[in-house]
Amino acid sequence: MKDICFLLFSQVISVIKRHPSVQKISFVGHSLGGLVARYAIARLYGRDISAELSMGNGHCEKHVSDRKYEGKIAGLEPINFITSATPHLGSRGHKQVILW
Repeated sequence: MKDICFLLFSQVISVIKRHPSVQKISFVGHSLGGLVARYAIARLYGRDISAELSMGNGHCEKHVSDRKYEGKIAGLEPINFITSATPHLGSRGHKQVILW
């Protein structure tokens, strides 16, 4: 699963590189895709990827401490995070019971 998450992470960075004018981002995921999107968001949260890419080192592990990017995903304004049939709380087998 970590490989799939890295692919989404890389895809977001690639789109930002190709389209530097993009300012907003949304994620939609179904089932396991919702978990993958959640992981990618966590990795990209609070980072300005465009500034990291302009450094030319190709390594995106540096966290930006500038408050300007707090609440942003890869420097972009988050709009929607939508999941459908995603097991955010995990699963306990075929005898699942919702507890309110």
